Amino acid sequence: MTLRTFDGIEIVETGDVIFCEIGESGAHQFHNHGTEPCTYMDIRTFIGYDVCEYPDSEKLFIAPTHEIFEKKSKVDYFVGEQNIVEKWSTLNDAKSNV
Repeated sequence: MTLRTFDGIEIVETGDVIFCEIGESGAHQFHNHGTEPCTYMDIRTFIGYDVCEYPDSEKLFIAPTHEIFEKKSKVDYFVGEQNIVEKWSTLNDAKSNV
């Protein structure tokens, strides 16, 4: 099996242990360059959600919901959060009418 990282490409042998950092620096890709099936064990620590980045395709994968987003759709934190005072006022008015 071949391992591709930002550091380059290397052949992975039986018994090798590979550790990938969290974040973009840990991006990696495996490829079976041979003709025989390749079996490997993937062990990860998973608590709650996980975000995987795909540098080649500029995508983000959210686990465990299996949602995939393109990074180019990134927006500023406050997009859609304008006129908050008016929204709270509407909520308070609705509560007063109950």
